[in-house]
Amino acid sequence: MFTRSHNTPSFFALTCVLLISLVLLLPDSASATLVWSDAFDDGNFDGWTVTYGSFSCAENALLAIQYSSAIHYPSTVMVGTWSFDLLLIDSGTSCLHVCFYCESFQIYPTTGMDLKVSRNGFELMYWLDYYDDSIGEYFPPFVMAGWQHIDITRDDTGLIRVYINDSLRIETVDNRIPSSSYFYLLTNQGEGIDNIVVSDSVDITPNPATPSGTLFEFLAPYLPLVVLGLALIVVLSVGILFRRRLLLAR
Repeated sequence: MFTRSHNTPSFFALTCVLLISLVLLLPDSASATLVWSDAFDDGNFDGWTVTYGSFSCAENALLAIQYSSAIHYPSTVMVGTWSFDLLLIDSGTSCLHVCFYCESFQIYPTTGMDLKVSRNGFELMYWLDYYDDSIGEYFPPFVMAGWQHIDITRDDTGLIRVYINDSLRIETVDNRIPSSSYFYLLTNQGEGIDNIVVSDSVDITPNPATPSGTLFEFLAPYLPLVVLGLALIVVLSVGILFRRRLLLAR
C-alpha cells in the first residue's frame, strides 16, 4: 500500500535542489554602506548642478529634455558600489556617459572613469587630462533600448566589475585616477538615469559563469522567475499525484 513515507524524502530533496538553483541564479549581495542615493521620486533634482542643457524629473526619473545635456552631483567615492538604471532610446543619437568617479570635466569628462553607453553596447572609458582610452567593452548581439540596470563595483586593489542587468560583462583593473569629486552624467534628449545608489563597500560579487548566446541574453533576466514557476508546477504536480494515490489506496 502507498504511504506518505515512501515519497517524502525524494519530495524534500527535489524542493531543496530547486530552491538552491534559484538562489544561485541571483546576484550575491552583501549589506551596503550607503553614501548617497537619489530615486527622484520627489519630482526634483535638488543637490545636482546642471553643467549645460536641461533636465526634468516630471516622470520621477532624471531625463534630458535637450540634446547633449550634462549634470553632476558631489561624490568622492572611488571604492564601493554604484547602482543605477539607465534609459536608452533606439536611435542613432543614443549615447550616455556615466562618469561614476570623476575629478574634472568640460563637455566630456577630462579626468575620471566613465561608462559609455549606446544602443550598440557598453565601453568602460578611462580619462586623464583629456586623454581617453577604452579599457573594457561589452557589445550584445541585439540593440539595447529601454531601461537597463547597471551595477559597478571597484575594490581597494582597483578591480572594476560592470554588471549589466545582473550579469557580469566587464572586468578590469585600473588605479590611474587619483581622486574623485563628482558623479557626472552626459546624455541626449529622451535618455536619463534613475534609482541611483552609491555605497563605499563592494556589495556585489559575481556568480559562476553562465552560458552565453542570443537567446540566453534575452532570457537571463527572467531565469529566476522561470525556475520559481517550474518549481511551483513540480510541487503542485507531486501534491496532486500524492493525493490521488492516497484516494486510490483507501
